[in-house]
Amino acid sequence: MIPDEQYLATALHRLRLRLARVAVQRAGPRRRWWWPWADDSAARRGRLDKRIAAADVDLAAAGAADPAPSLVVLADALRLSAFERDLLLFAAAAEFDPSIPARCAAAAGDARLDHPTFALALEALPDAHWAAFSPQATLRHLRLVEIAQPPGRALTTSALRADESVVAAIKGLDEPDDRLAGHLVAVPAAPLAAGQAALLEGIARRWQAGVPRVQLVGPHRGTTRAVAAACGRPVLGLSTVALPLGSEELDTVARLISRELRRLDGVLFVEMPDEPHDALGRLLAGVEGLVLLGTREVLPSLGAAVLEVPRAERAEQRAAWARGLDPAAVGVADALTGRFDLDPTAIAEVLAANPPEPGADADRRRAQLWEACRMRIRPRLDALAVRVRPAATWDDLVLPETELALLHAIADQVTYRSTVYEEWGFGTRMDRGTGVSVLFAGPSGTGKTMAAGVLANALGLDLYRVDLAAVASKYIGEMEKNLRRIFDAADDGSAVLLFDEADALFGKRSEVKDSHDRYANYGVADLLARMEAYRGLAVLTTNMRSALDPAFLRRLRSVVTFPFPDDRDRVQLWERALPRPEHLERDGLDLERLAAFPFTGASINAVVLTAAFAAAARPDPDTQRVSMADLLDAARTECRKLGLPIPDERFLAVRAVGAAR
Repeated sequence: MIPDEQYLATALHRLRLRLARVAVQRAGPRRRWWWPWADDSAARRGRLDKRIAAADVDLAAAGAADPAPSLVVLADALRLSAFERDLLLFAAAAEFDPSIPARCAAAAGDARLDHPTFALALEALPDAHWAAFSPQATLRHLRLVEIAQPPGRALTTSALRADESVVAAIKGLDEPDDRLAGHLVAVPAAPLAAGQAALLEGIARRWQAGVPRVQLVGPHRGTTRAVAAACGRPVLGLSTVALPLGSEELDTVARLISRELRRLDGVLFVEMPDEPHDALGRLLAGVEGLVLLGTREVLPSLGAAVLEVPRAERAEQRAAWARGLDPAAVGVADALTGRFDLDPTAIAEVLAANPPEPGADADRRRAQLWEACRMRIRPRLDALAVRVRPAATWDDLVLPETELALLHAIADQVTYRSTVYEEWGFGTRMDRGTGVSVLFAGPSGTGKTMAAGVLANALGLDLYRVDLAAVASKYIGEMEKNLRRIFDAADDGSAVLLFDEADALFGKRSEVKDSHDRYANYGVADLLARMEAYRGLAVLTTNMRSALDPAFLRRLRSVVTFPFPDDRDRVQLWERALPRPEHLERDGLDLERLAAFPFTGASINAVVLTAAFAAAARPDPDTQRVSMADLLDAARTECRKLGLPIPDERFLAVRAVGAAR
């Protein structure tokens, strides 16, 4: 007989004897018809006492079996007293022995009380005490035993019922509680970097010091989850998606989770959302036990010790990539490590989700994994900034040679950042960080956003536009929080972040008049610090460089000037903006005359687009080509929009050229 069956059989036999002992005691003297003055109840009690004593010995022996019976394991894990363990079995006994209801009624002397009660437990079970019946005691607090109290009946004579999942546990079945379905999720093991593995000792020390809650702060959710999974205890993950909102339901879930943590000697791991909701806070307040909280930033309101989860070193990241790649693709590991800042956990996930394509060479494998890394950050960053899909290349830029060379140098600094800072050791010389943060300064429409797109395409990265006006908040501390989320989301994939109209935030300092001014300066400092540490490329733009604080400019890596184009530049801009040859009427086209209009590149593109729509609207297909006349009409419209005073004579003279075709 297996330990659970042997123990249950012995424990139920002992319980039946104890119920019989109470029944005999309650029945009083019993007389025989042939000897009416004689009473054998004392003798019966004596015989029962001997059998109970023997059953106690047998139960102790069955409880010492190896492996231990499930009820003993459960009672020890929940730190139940001997009486509480007996009471738990008593409440569940009817599930194992159909004779228990009748025996309870006989022991209680009332046919209506055919169920376990606390009053009967006080009479029948050894070492009985009232404390076990308290709502704060383990049996009731953790919902191991419930009391079904009908109207008009005393609490002590109401039916005791063991929780269904507890009954299963007593049988040796490890079945999850249905009420926790959807709330608890698996936390799978995952690889850790050396510095991250060292956190496990810090967690253990805090638990030993009596600090049950530890906040793991790091930008990578997968890494904090992996640290929790490696803590050396069973880990239960809490899903924060569909928590109940009612106080009673939350209380029940919290108590059941507390019961599971104690039963398993486990840990609850919670990936805290960026905006913790009230239901989650109330649930955590009710959970008792060890808790690990994964956060992207320190949340003081959680009342937990804080441990920072460090990023993996580049060598560790490179090794993680190499483990999942063909030995011939070593260059792929170097390229991915140099551009993307992923922890071993995330790298393993990317490799698992993107197996090599049949027959793919190293270049194809690199492109496959590169795109997977870019895709990884998009869901988070798409919710915080606007993804721009640039189409421009280096050939589309019209800039002075010095500024164009500066843009190429910026691309090189991002491309070879890992080589210079880590392999060559220059990173140790940098006081403020190794981020590449630059400013694009020039009038509106001169190509600042286009240049950011060209860099993004050249680097193989996504481009995101960040609205600084939306990030900045009138509420103290909100701006730093918003910026932290953006940079944390972008760090994994090293996207190009474009911050438009930086002068709104980085203007020349004014006098600090109140706390809001002071915290606004802190927000600016926080953005600069994050830009300096950012592994991607951070681009700020301004239409008025002179309005920026010189102290801010000194902390940037480069400043690229986008001048208003002159006539020669505008000729090139018109050439690049015109439609394909099959959609263009070359006769009468005069780029030099078009270049005389004081337009920026953005305005020239707008003119060509307007002209294209005008040509497409003509009914005759043979005339559906953009002509000089279309361009001049569109230029006139653009001048009106911009308020440019262009003499009519100029229009007429050039118009005549178009009309003479």
